[in-house]
Amino acid sequence: MRGKKWFTPILFWLIDVAVNNATLLARQYRGDIDTLEFRRSIARTLLQNHGTEKVHPGLIRKVQTSVPYTVRKHNAEHMIGKALSRLRCALCKNKTVTACSKCGVNLHAKCFLQFHS
Repeated sequence: MRGKKWFTPILFWLIDVAVNNATLLARQYRGDIDTLEFRRSIARTLLQNHGTEKVHPGLIRKVQTSVPYTVRKHNAEHMIGKALSRLRCALCKNKTVTACSKCGVNLHAKCFLQFHS
């Protein structure tokens, strides 16, 4: 029982009741409105006002790091080794225990070459 979030179903039920009541009020004032279309219009409005654009998986994203570009792209003395602590990879954002000895940035072995080239 510790891991269960008992309040989640209650919260979703309250939101559902509020949307159903709003649908009934909209029908009363605007005429015949489909419940599904009303829910979709609510979702569309929330996404337009508070949503963020989806990053497409095929696009190359800009790497944000504190290492200057000239140091990062210079091919001398960059070696992969064991990091001091387990942190997120600068490129793929998954946790890793390896890092670049010159930059001090945590990187996976598969991300190391892509990060420095």
